[in-house]
Amino acid sequence: MKRKLLKQISRQWRSNVWLVVELVIILVVTWFMVDLLSQVYVPYAEPTGFDISHCYKIKVAMSENPDTAVNVLAKKRELISRLRHYPGVEAVAVSVDGVEPYAGSYSSGVIMDVTTTDSVTYGFHECKSMRHGHINPDFVRVFRISDPAGVSPDSLARALESGHDRILLTVNFVELVDTAFRAPEPHSLVGHRFIHYGSSYTLAGVVSNVKRKDTSPADRYAALFLPFNENDDEAMRYFDNGTDVTIRVDPGSEKGFMERFSNDIRTHFNLGSIYVTQIIPFGEVAEASMADEFKAARKMYVVIGFLLVNVFLGLLGTFWYRTRQRTSELAVRMIFGASRISLFRRLMGEGLILLAVAAVIAGSLIAALLYLEIRPELTFASRIDIGWIVRDSVITFLLLLAMIFLGIWFPARAAMRVSPAAALHDE
Repeated sequence: MKRKLLKQISRQWRSNVWLVVELVIILVVTWFMVDLLSQVYVPYAEPTGFDISHCYKIKVAMSENPDTAVNVLAKKRELISRLRHYPGVEAVAVSVDGVEPYAGSYSSGVIMDVTTTDSVTYGFHECKSMRHGHINPDFVRVFRISDPAGVSPDSLARALESGHDRILLTVNFVELVDTAFRAPEPHSLVGHRFIHYGSSYTLAGVVSNVKRKDTSPADRYAALFLPFNENDDEAMRYFDNGTDVTIRVDPGSEKGFMERFSNDIRTHFNLGSIYVTQIIPFGEVAEASMADEFKAARKMYVVIGFLLVNVFLGLLGTFWYRTRQRTSELAVRMIFGASRISLFRRLMGEGLILLAVAAVIAGSLIAALLYLEIRPELTFASRIDIGWIVRDSVITFLLLLAMIFLGIWFPARAAMRVSPAAALHDE
C-alpha cells in the first residue's frame, strides 16, 4: 500500500510539487500566527502566584497639614491600625516601590549571596529581570503568596515577622545568575545572607513565581520582597500618597462591606493630615491595569482569526477540488473491489505524506527565520525556547491535518455514493 502510494505520488510529481509548495507557505504563515496567539494566551494561562479574591484597594491621601514629623508618623500608624481592626478585615498589606500586583513599576536590581565562599550575584540575565519592593508581613497574607513546597502564607508572614531584615524571593531568582555558575536549588539558600545595594538581609523563604499581572510571563520576572517595618520611623517616612495599601476581607463579612466602609471613611479614617479617599475592589484594579492589553489582544485575535479562516478555506478548497477530480479513479477502484474505507485511507495517506514532506521543508525555513531573529514578538511574551517551538509546531501541524481531513472526507464521501457506472459514463 505504501509503495503504491509513493509510486503514484512520484508519477504525479508536477501537481504534487505545487501542492507541497502551497503547503510549505501555509505551514510557515500559520506557524507564525499560532506563535502570536501563543504569546498572548500562554502567559495568561499560567498561575499568577497571588490571589486577589476578597481584596480591596485603599486609596490614601496626605494633606499639607502643619503637623510635626512625630505626629505625622503616629497618624500613619494609627490609620494602619484602624484599617487592621475594622470589622471584617483579615489583614492589611502595605507595600512601596510598586511591587503590588498590577502595579506599573518595572524596577529591576541585583542581589548578592555572601554566605557562600564565592559570592554569587543574582539579577544579571539577558531576558529576565528581578523587580523589587518593600512589603510588610501582612502583604503575604493578603495576596495569599505561598511556597511551592507547601509552606502557607501565614507561616511565611511569621518568618518575616521574626526579624527586621527578613526577605522573600521567588523560586525563579536562581535562574538570574551568570552562566559561569550553576543555578542552585532555591530552597537550599533559605537562611543565607544577601546584600542588596549595600544593605544586608536574611532570606526567610522562597515563594512561587509572582507575576506582575495576568498577561506577564511567569518566567520573565523574578521578585525580591524587601522588609517594610511599620515600627521603623525611617520606613514610615516613605508611607505617602504613592504607597499601596490593600486589605483582605473575611468572606463571611464581605456582603455590604464596601457600603459600610464607604460610610465610615469620613468619620473613622480621616486623621487630618492623612485620610482614606476611596475603596476599590481589587478586581477592578486588575481590569483597569490590563484594559489596553486586552483591547490589543482582541484586535489581534480578530485579525489573525480572519487570516486563518482565509488560509484554511484556500487549503480546504484545494483538497476538495483535488478529490472531486478523482471521482472516476475512485469508481474504477470500487469496481475492482476496493472498499470505501480503503479508498479513504489511501486518499488520507497521500495527503499525510505530502503534508509531512512540506512540514520538513517548512520546519527548516522556520528554524532559519528564528535563527535570524525574524519573529514578531509581543512586549509581554516569553522568550522562545525548544518547548515553545515544539508546541507551536504540533498545533500548526494538527490544524493543517484537520483541514486536509475535511477537504478529503466530504468530497470523497460524496464521490463514493455515486454509482461506479454513472461515474465512468460521465468520464
